[in-house]
Amino acid sequence: MSAASTNVLTKGCISAIYNSVTPYPVNPILQVLNSKEIAKTEDKGKRHLLVLSDGEYTLQACTQIDAPPVFSLIKLLEYQVPVIKNRKKLIAIARHEVISKQPGTLGTPVNIERTPPNQQQPLQQQPPRQVQSQAPQQRQLQLQQQQRPGSSAAAPPPQQRVNQPPPSGMGRGALGRGSQPPPQGGLGRGSYSPNPRGVPQQPPPGSAASAPNEDISKSAIFPVNSLNPYQLKWVIKVRVTQKGQIREWKNTKGSGRLFSVDLLDDKGGEIRMTGFQDSIDKFYELLQVDHVYLISRCTLKFANKQYTSIKHDYELTLKVDSIIQEVTDDKTIKTQKYEFIQIGSLSRKKPNDLVDVIGVVVSPGAVGKIISKKDSAEYTKRVVTICDNSATSVELTLWGEQAELDVMVDSIVAIKSAKVSDYGGCSLSANKSSAITWNPTDIPEAETLREWKKASGDVSLTPLTNGKGGSGGGGGDLSKAPMVNLHELQEAGPTLKPDGDLFQVVGTITMIRHDGRFHYEACQTPQCNKKVSGDADNGYHCEKCNKDFQEPSYRYVLSITVSDHTGSAYFNCFNEQAKMMLGMECKELLDLGNQKSPSFELAFHEATFRKYIFGLRARAEEYNGDTRVKYSVLRATPLHPTNWTSDATRLITAIQRYE
Repeated sequence: MSAASTNVLTKGCISAIYNSVTPYPVNPILQVLNSKEIAKTEDKGKRHLLVLSDGEYTLQACTQIDAPPVFSLIKLLEYQVPVIKNRKKLIAIARHEVISKQPGTLGTPVNIERTPPNQQQPLQQQPPRQVQSQAPQQRQLQLQQQQRPGSSAAAPPPQQRVNQPPPSGMGRGALGRGSQPPPQGGLGRGSYSPNPRGVPQQPPPGSAASAPNEDISKSAIFPVNSLNPYQLKWVIKVRVTQKGQIREWKNTKGSGRLFSVDLLDDKGGEIRMTGFQDSIDKFYELLQVDHVYLISRCTLKFANKQYTSIKHDYELTLKVDSIIQEVTDDKTIKTQKYEFIQIGSLSRKKPNDLVDVIGVVVSPGAVGKIISKKDSAEYTKRVVTICDNSATSVELTLWGEQAELDVMVDSIVAIKSAKVSDYGGCSLSANKSSAITWNPTDIPEAETLREWKKASGDVSLTPLTNGKGGSGGGGGDLSKAPMVNLHELQEAGPTLKPDGDLFQVVGTITMIRHDGRFHYEACQTPQCNKKVSGDADNGYHCEKCNKDFQEPSYRYVLSITVSDHTGSAYFNCFNEQAKMMLGMECKELLDLGNQKSPSFELAFHEATFRKYIFGLRARAEEYNGDTRVKYSVLRATPLHPTNWTSDATRLITAIQRYE
């Protein structure tokens, strides 16, 4: 390429940026020599790493907007120059304009990071005589200014201010509007001003959270999903969707206080913001749930996904000089953002996963108090049972104020960031980061559930939670449980986890004990199923629901003997599985027994010597000083001609492991 071809480029721009020569070039024209996609996430889209040239030197740049074509000429409309690790410079492009496309590289640029400083050509500045030629006029204006009543001799005349370097955070500089360069060794401040005219703004009256002489109400708004550590100055407009309590933390590095809020913008972008120490006193009372704010001057760091289901790669940290200004409500910003999953799919989640669910209350539970073993503090607790149109139910534990609310059957509850637990098979718990909404009116899924519940009535539900330790139907992810024989199952006893392990066993029922009690009196409230106290003369009472009944619900609790080619074992089998094995409801079988009908014994006889694939939870328990392993049936699938093919496939796979 001829030397004339490089005249369209802003020569010396790369050298000025790399050596922090101020003010930075305004709207420089550079050429793109290389483009590479470096990241792509679900919520933040593509990111690109570029190599830019001014015809003499090259420097790396990054952008989250569409990357310009290679060899194209671009004008940088807004950009920043952060200093990243090892004091390396990087141009962060916020906005650009493609001017033209070129067939190849203009000039013979070299990497400026490999060029000695004494060989670098700086950006050509305006000749000194331009300032000197105005000096007499400026001195005359200054003398006139000093002679005016009330004037200050220290105040420079207007023309002199134009030729001075702009103050930090104002004027025209980097990001296409110019300002002071960032200090070496950090990200710096003032590389972008949302006030393009450099006019000092006054804070809104009564805004204690605003920095002196700065108002961000007229600033350009950045999407939450675009925030990253390379952006030095930004303003977001967000709604507070969740606000946590102030809590104390303590570790080897020290102790302190913190609180967190979840923020949502009009484009559906979510991010968490956390405040520590002094920022709590300044901002905690200002930030209120469902209010809308302009926020700026926070630090961005990688998000800790352990405590939130928000997908943003980063989270905000408040500083004492952060800016938060409350604005009028913006109806384009939703009150909450959910990513609901059906209750029936919870068994595929891992313990401690955070999920969004919505359900209908089928059992409100009772409010209780517990004493924490960790800090001996007393906590309020309530366990409610919810279901959805997957015809599956799960227990949800509420704490504190949420537990004390008046929860009614058929209420709709939406939970954001509920924690999955394998306690009792599968259950949910609200935590400090959870946001709970009762009977929402602006969520389409809530109306869908209301219509489903109204149409289905008292539908038969499959419970995922089985009381304490899995004492019922359903369970965890049994599809991933190992398939073992009875000998291997019993050998695994000493290695069981404290809360038990899941197994699958193929076996034949050889005996069902029914000489004594094979049932219990349970609460009539749907999905409660807890044992009630009382008798037929005085009625029955459920401690959990705090309700009285004239007659209880009768539910199976069977002890069965299962055998295979390696041995035999006792399994505990509960209502749903026992009802399937015996072919009738528990109350119906009890009536046959009371009538001394031959059909009573016939029911147990016909249920034996049938083959099943059992899904089990094995748990070690102490009894009179001895450790015993208790096997609870969570699922029982009959083996008959309709599924012989799948069982044969399982056996072939097992045989192939030995080959």
